[in-house]
Amino acid sequence: PGPWTMVAGIRSLPPGGRLTMDADGQVRVDRWIRRDPQPHARSERPDPARLRAKLDEAVAAQLVADVPLGIALSGGIDSTLLAESAARVRRPSDPPLTAITVDGPGMPPEEVAFAAATAARLGMEHRVVHIAETAINDRLPEVAWAADEPVTDPATLSSLQLCEAAASQVRVLLLGAGGDELFGGYPGMPVRWSERLWAAIPERVRARLIDRLAAGDPRRRDRLEAMGRTRRSRIAMHLLLRSELPPQIRRELGGAILPGPGSDRDPVAAVREAFDVAIDCDLLTQQLHADLETYLPDQLLAMLDRTSMAAGIEGRVPLLDERFAAEAMAIHGRWKIGAGGSGKRILRSMLEPGAGAALARRPKSGFASPVAAWLGTEMPSMLGRLIEDPRSISASILTPGWIRGHLDRTISGSWRDAGWLHGLTMIELWHRLLIVERRFDRPTESIDRLLADRPAARQMLEVTPKPIPEAAA
Repeated sequence: PGPWTMVAGIRSLPPGGRLTMDADGQVRVDRWIRRDPQPHARSERPDPARLRAKLDEAVAAQLVADVPLGIALSGGIDSTLLAESAARVRRPSDPPLTAITVDGPGMPPEEVAFAAATAARLGMEHRVVHIAETAINDRLPEVAWAADEPVTDPATLSSLQLCEAAASQVRVLLLGAGGDELFGGYPGMPVRWSERLWAAIPERVRARLIDRLAAGDPRRRDRLEAMGRTRRSRIAMHLLLRSELPPQIRRELGGAILPGPGSDRDPVAAVREAFDVAIDCDLLTQQLHADLETYLPDQLLAMLDRTSMAAGIEGRVPLLDERFAAEAMAIHGRWKIGAGGSGKRILRSMLEPGAGAALARRPKSGFASPVAAWLGTEMPSMLGRLIEDPRSISASILTPGWIRGHLDRTISGSWRDAGWLHGLTMIELWHRLLIVERRFDRPTESIDRLLADRPAARQMLEVTPKPIPEAAA
């Protein structure tokens, strides 16, 4: 998480950050734009028409271009709203918009149908990009190289393929990122009545009940413990929802990390700071602010930026326009959650009548990715070969044999059990290509070939690092 990076002596700018250097070489980093959440003194019902107008302003501004434009249309709430807004603000003389939809393993079967219906209703050309599972071994080295820093979201490959497909027709692509972070779209974000009831029980009583209710399940125990700490802040539950590590791995990892630079750093310090800033807000707003400060810039936008640039596409995110985002964060969390705990209540009310009730009721669906099926089949073998290299990053920061011990066990193939191993695979590929081999040429080989080739046979860039003053780091 920012401001740290994987490379010693290099730090990242914060969202909306600015770096200035004076004539004497003194460096200063500040935020040129930052909106800390304010406690909601008033909690009146928001006006969908006002939000729709703010969104139209944002979309109109981001449709300005002298090259063809397109929109990533997933068939979900966020991208449908963008498409509707674009149709409202476009002038008759403007070139038509191309809607592009991803289809592939893991995608709900109705996704393409919803997207096609929206494109037809709004008069947009519609293109469907089919993603094959066989692309994983061939493309992951390129994905890891293009990311500059490890981006472990399994949708990264799908995002790259979407942008590559879009590049044959457009040069600017509107993306629906931000809706979940502004309006509570992620599963588990709503605070259910059972959680409030559990948190209201005295701690000593909860302690006596946890063993019985958990019934030996470590995931359930972690969830019950987190639920009990949500009276004033929901950070414990938020960290649980955001973690890709199963409970047992999370407990073991602290002891498996070898002493070294950064090994004692608090990995969730940025999340804690975000929750502290929003502590006087409602529980949902606390979580949204934390995601806007951490998960969004450090993972989601990093993924979209790297993959769009790798394909020669400029990605634009109108939902994160300053005016629209400020309007959204001024709304109390209670208005963002609908019946049954469904998120994006306000966004659903902003859909045009022609969108239909079925779309307005749709649950959130993640970005299609063929990685899920790969996790429990070929990935363990690939990762095993990567970590066996004495130059691997795992060999330098983790207790010898720890990863191998987990790979030798049965991997169910579920995202919860294997997601963290996929993340480690991407970190190892990144380390192999950019740190060990210092590759500046875009890799085109598969993982198999990458592991078989000798680094000395490649073109490498010899770099002599110069010391960076701490003030400039």
